[in-house]
Amino acid sequence: MEKVDPALREAAFRVFGNEVRAMRWLTTPVRTLGGKSPADADLQEALDLLARVAHGFSA
Repeated sequence: MEKVDPALREAAFRVFGNEVRAMRWLTTPVRTLGGKSPADADLQEALDLLARVAHGFSA
């Protein structure tokens, strides 16, 4: 995994409420992202997915 984009990291922290949960989400492969982790996926795709998670839509 490359360095996590600061905007994505901050957004994940806001959604998940703490650093541990945010980093777990950021580093876990997601089918919606083609099997990539949000940290390794396209930034906009990861932010869009995070917005869906924040609003209660399944990933």
